[in-house]
Amino acid sequence: MEQPTTIELAQLHPLFRRLTGQVAWTLFEEHEVDAETIGRFMDRSMAWLEYCLGILRPVLTQAPDMPPYIQILVDGKAWSAEDTTPCPTCSALHGAVIDTSHARAVSFLPPYALGCRARPKALSLEDFHALAEPWLLDLDAEPPAQKFTCDRDWLFSHPW
Repeated sequence: MEQPTTIELAQLHPLFRRLTGQVAWTLFEEHEVDAETIGRFMDRSMAWLEYCLGILRPVLTQAPDMPPYIQILVDGKAWSAEDTTPCPTCSALHGAVIDTSHARAVSFLPPYALGCRARPKALSLEDFHALAEPWLLDLDAEPPAQKFTCDRDWLFSHPW
């Protein structure tokens, strides 16, 4: 079976299927960010997309090597000294685990917005059992909102 392209794979993720490069560029222009900064952001954004989809590929395609769990990790301050702390929604999800066999698992996969501090981490069964306090998300509940941008507007003022 042929592996899906990055674009085809992105169409399977709740955020990435809506968030094209053109949408991201326009969002930055609306915040009066210069073209050079937008270009630097777009370069990093593609690397971020590739990273996330690399981890999520087996889950999104229901591949035989699909990890049984995805853990949501939320990064704190990164890239600069300015305030890039995560939003309350993502902070509350830090450490939560998604059972990838659940029919609604894809709806809960991070990231949830452009500038989101949440990222996926694949967990084997052994990794899951090694967690000090495993916390499985209730996948029958409402998933986190998928927004174009994080409620924390730090990404528009960051010097990419």
